[in-house]
Amino acid sequence: MAFRNQCFLASVILLLEVSCCFGEQDLIYCEPDNCYDILGVQPTATTQEIRKAYRHLSKTLHPDVNKAKGAAETFRIIALANEILSNKDERAEYDYYLKHPEEAFYNKMRFYRRRYAPKTDARLVVFGFIAFVSVVQYFVKEMATERLEQANLNGASMKNKKKAKKSSKEVLAKLEAEVTEELARNIDIEGGYKNPTFRDLLFCKVVILPYTIATYLMWHGDWTYRHSIKSEPYSDDEKIYLISRQLGTSSEALKANIPAEELEEMIERECWVRANLDRFQEEQMMRKHPGAYKRYKRWVKKTQ
Repeated sequence: MAFRNQCFLASVILLLEVSCCFGEQDLIYCEPDNCYDILGVQPTATTQEIRKAYRHLSKTLHPDVNKAKGAAETFRIIALANEILSNKDERAEYDYYLKHPEEAFYNKMRFYRRRYAPKTDARLVVFGFIAFVSVVQYFVKEMATERLEQANLNGASMKNKKKAKKSSKEVLAKLEAEVTEELARNIDIEGGYKNPTFRDLLFCKVVILPYTIATYLMWHGDWTYRHSIKSEPYSDDEKIYLISRQLGTSSEALKANIPAEELEEMIERECWVRANLDRFQEEQMMRKHPGAYKRYKRWVKKTQ
């Protein structure tokens, strides 16, 4: 809150400086007139008396009634005076302004803050934004997961149709239903398309942020003590974590997308070291895509 007030104060100062540079009059409240005089009431008048005076003037000076030149501007000033004096807090600030004209900058700051500062609590805006993003995030992730599940089921159904294309329609339909049901029971999607949970939502992450920071600091301290100070060897899970960091992914996604044999080979070859990982990836490319690998090597040779 204090930071927001400081930002607003800085913007007020900038506004005043710009106005002075362009030679504009920096008028506040009903200047150069007095709000009480405009409505024809005393400074001790009640709110009911102020509103009564405003209604009386509106009957003759409202633009819909008075078509004379300058009537609209006159009524605007009357409406401004009524707005200032009808609001209890703003009237108190205006009375202070009348009693302390020497505090010009302070009075201007209070006037601009009430007129132009956001009326809604910024905390509510942030809360609403986070809640909205969390809801959208949940449903988008849920739809993406459903599409991926459907794509897997459709792929399995197409394979099943090719294998059983010589079978009768009844046998094919039964076999397809069995395969679809089995896949629906056993499918387990990991990584970015795994089933959404409330813990993954932005709202929950913000709520548990202090716990997350504390957990990370404890984990980092333990890691530094065991591996940097005591020089303990890495466990298999820690090796997978280091490899996933080199690949720019998570340990869960790495386990889900790479075959177990290939992952074991990466651990044996210490692929958490960048040079070893690059060598392993090059060998994998040469083994699985020899044609693309040869084109890649020729391109590298030309560019050197």
